Amino acid sequence: MNKTNISILLTSAVFLFFSFGCATQTPMYYWGDYSGSLYKVHKDPNEKNLAEHQVQLEAIIKQSDERNLRVPPGVFGELGYIYALKNNSKEAIYLFEMEKKTYPESTIFMDNMIQKVEKREKNEDNAQIPTEEIKAADEEVVANVPTNQ
Repeated sequence: MNKTNISILLTSAVFLFFSFGCATQTPMYYWGDYSGSLYKVHKDPNEKNLAEHQVQLEAIIKQSDERNLRVPPGVFGELGYIYALKNNSKEAIYLFEMEKKTYPESTIFMDNMIQKVEKREKNEDNAQIPTEEIKAADEEVVANVPTNQ
């Protein structure tokens, strides 16, 4: 082979290499405006921002289904938590179960949340789960998660 043929062959190989490297990947999840919505809730925690965040989480679930994508990790659980705060135990438990089904690694935490909701449901006054109790339950679960060493 002469130098011209080698040069053309090398140029073609480099072009093919870079064109395959630039291929687009399909996303695993649809996040919508999750981060913006969550930021607003944390920056200014009020009923309006929480309601907007709830709508955003519901939209993420719907859009993920329509796009045949997996619902992002934690979205079912977070929406379930919002429903638990609003005393909608049935919907909260359903969403916690969906989180467990979609992400089995969340089973310990979701089971703990389900227990808290069911415990509250058994109380006659059906009061909201105190935020401190949920935070304590979260910290307890995280502290007891076994590590793979």
